[in-house]
Amino acid sequence: MDHDPSLRLGRLVDDRLRLTSILGSGSFAVVFLAIDIKDPAQPRYAVKSLCKAGLSPPQIAIQRREANVMRKLTGHPNIVRLVRTIETPQYLYLVMEYCEMDLYDVSGLTGS
Repeated sequence: MDHDPSLRLGRLVDDRLRLTSILGSGSFAVVFLAIDIKDPAQPRYAVKSLCKAGLSPPQIAIQRREANVMRKLTGHPNIVRLVRTIETPQYLYLVMEYCEMDLYDVSGLTGS
């Protein structure tokens, strides 16, 4: 398994989403920019990659709960839409609409 997320750039998720760049990362996930190679007319996606390696079943359940909460909130005009989830033995991917702007920049929370 690749612990350096940059090593996953260029790879395909679900045989159709190519991870093209890293949008952000944190302690528990990496968010990639992805393009759908089977439908070039589709917009780009933000793909949140949650690593399952070394997690207990309750911890994996928490990851799945995040996806379920996002799924329930999809449709609200002020919340990023969850397009779908993809689960592999190593990762849980949350495929979301891609937003050009950063929430912190829009809200003024950056302090600038």
